[in-house]
Amino acid sequence: MIEKLKAGALPDRLPEKMGSGFGGGHACDACDDPVLPAQTEYTYELPNGRTLRLHVGCAGLWQAELMRRGVTRPQ
Repeated sequence: MIEKLKAGALPDRLPEKMGSGFGGGHACDACDDPVLPAQTEYTYELPNGRTLRLHVGCAGLWQAELMRRGVTRPQ
């Protein structure tokens, strides 16, 4: 995950809001494993129109790493 943050593959800002639902088999943008239909998928619309898709655990790790770096939620 840290490598993806450094490479810009994951945003370096916390989202204002995220959506969630059942996985659709798309690859998780953090770990590259598919988010299966029995799993919860978090989605975040990026400003460039791309949809970020994450497992629940991956979303938590991504947000925790950003907070560790001092990034705060938008007000």
